[in-house]
Amino acid sequence: MSEYIEREAARQCIHKWLADIFGIDEPELTVLDKRLNAIPAADVVPVMHGRWIDYQYKGGRRPTVIRYCSICGHNNNNRKTNFCPNCGAIMDKDGDGDV
Repeated sequence: MSEYIEREAARQCIHKWLADIFGIDEPELTVLDKRLNAIPAADVVPVMHGRWIDYQYKGGRRPTVIRYCSICGHNNNNRKTNFCPNCGAIMDKDGDGDV
């Protein structure tokens, strides 16, 4: 599986390493910056992790469980799926804490 990193974070890390180890200055690093910027960026979306929040609805003849996504608030009725069909969050968080 491919891994993706922030270009600016990589650039700063490489600059610091070259300056600390080899004493290379900023003017000499412009070639490196041009080469890093020439690498095409991937079109990626951050992965969101959430959980289903159960709500006991007591308005009808019998209590019903309604599940809401902790990320977008989507009402998933009583279905407990592995991901939110609205925002795509992976439902792998547990407990009542923040996600």
